[in-house]
Amino acid sequence: MVLNESTMIPVSAASVIVDKDSSAFQSDSGGFVLIDSLAPGEYTLAIQAENYYFETRNIIIQNGSTTCDTIFLNRIVTNSDYFFDYIFFSERSSAFISSEANNKTINTIEQLLKNEQDLTIVIFGYSDKNECASADTTLAYQRATVVRDMLVMKTIDAKRLTIRTAAQSNDSPADQRAAGGPDFNYRVEFVIKKQ
Repeated sequence: MVLNESTMIPVSAASVIVDKDSSAFQSDSGGFVLIDSLAPGEYTLAIQAENYYFETRNIIIQNGSTTCDTIFLNRIVTNSDYFFDYIFFSERSSAFISSEANNKTINTIEQLLKNEQDLTIVIFGYSDKNECASADTTLAYQRATVVRDMLVMKTIDAKRLTIRTAAQSNDSPADQRAAGGPDFNYRVEFVIKKQ
């Protein structure tokens, strides 16, 4: 299975190439790749997908057995504005972050900003059509602010973090819904900019 390292969303159309015979396979919409008819032995897989960093994986095929593995790919940052990732809030009308996956996303962005000093991030806060319409902009702002403050606590300069609110303007992301994720809009998303 091929997944986005940060979001855990399946990566479709990823190419998986087997080193010994250069046979190529592709992940489906759920991120699954079936590689059959390999003789027992050790193989190196090369995994690549558009807008993701190249990855390799060593696997050992035992005689008469099935080997399952999960491969994580990281998104590439380009010279232009680039959508990076989501953080989802599990509770309606809440700006509380609790999920381990969300904390992993925060840590990934922290490392990205520390490694790439010319990057800035725009944090877009959203709310859902099922949340109070009169408070949706405030809630969206609170969600973005919570995320910004977490990054500042990790010693990221607040000048590199900009907050924007989109409130109820966008539906929950199509790739998230297609992957069987929640159909709600309690989220923030990150857009990376190069200075």
